[in-house]
Amino acid sequence: ITPDQLGDFFSPLGSVAELDEKYNFVTEKAFDGVVYGIPVVGNAQGIVYNKAVFEEAGITELPTTPEAFLEAMQMVKDNTDAVPYYTNYAAGWPLVQWQGNLGSFSCDPAVTSKLAYTDTPFGEGEAMYTMYKLMYDLVANELVEEDPSTTDWELSKELLGTGQVSAMVLGSWSIVQMQDAADDPADIGYMPFPSNNEESCAAAGGDWKMGVNVNSPNQLAARAWVDWFLNESGFAADQGGIPPLKGQPMPDTLAPFDELGVQLIEAEPAPEGEEGWVDNIDAEAEVGLWAPDFRQRIIDAARGNTDETIDDIFADLNGRWTEARAEVVGDVDVEAEAPAEE
Repeated sequence: ITPDQLGDFFSPLGSVAELDEKYNFVTEKAFDGVVYGIPVVGNAQGIVYNKAVFEEAGITELPTTPEAFLEAMQMVKDNTDAVPYYTNYAAGWPLVQWQGNLGSFSCDPAVTSKLAYTDTPFGEGEAMYTMYKLMYDLVANELVEEDPSTTDWELSKELLGTGQVSAMVLGSWSIVQMQDAADDPADIGYMPFPSNNEESCAAAGGDWKMGVNVNSPNQLAARAWVDWFLNESGFAADQGGIPPLKGQPMPDTLAPFDELGVQLIEAEPAPEGEEGWVDNIDAEAEVGLWAPDFRQRIIDAARGNTDETIDDIFADLNGRWTEARAEVVGDVDVEAEAPAEE
């Protein structure tokens, strides 16, 4: 649902000003200064990988560019028996995890809301072009599983944990699950997305949100459950995630980011009056920024299952975005009014 619909389905939990003093990521499900959902856990975005496989492949430094990542995956293919990269195509939702790395290309907390200021978010030189071109190249260069249509999410955790797969783009929530499936939990590493950025940064944001059904006859009890879960359950710590409650220690799972000097970037909400622009453009265009469809389309093209090229796909997505932006934003010249970089 779009931000302006939140109040139709969920009860207000408090104002952004009030809850931001206590919790992280409260603006993600807020509208007009009112919060309707608070994350059960926070995540950083990046790539989970098997250190033992990387070492066996001869990878001595973590890749920091898409080109270097492709080279590293080729080394895994040439020097080990592991599948370099596992797409999780069949499950679909793991492909959407790529989108969370958009901010790694600019370290800009407003990067998502700024998609409303361009007609060509998939244009050459744009972050989404570079990011999804990497997805295409991994498949086109046969650096993924033999048949992506047969992937299995639950099995993939065992495959990476035991060194049969070397890497997957997933949020930091995945680290504990991979460790649980690993022969040796110490084999599981986490790295920032290779983005060509001279700065090393990673997006940080909330996972699924805890909220109260606006139609519930048990408003007080439901709110008490939300408060207990967020404040006392310990769920975030068990998941190795960033705690929603401010002032709590960061998880050990993100210690590698500390060692690498990775800066965590929390997304900023859209400016006042522009809430929901990106979501509404996306819905009108049927691009699906947070759906697997166009990513599966990219993988199908890279495998040769369709006659499309990656540029055909990007041209189609850009065209739909352009038309939808004109419909949603109207004749407002947002290109000229886009906020300047800090």
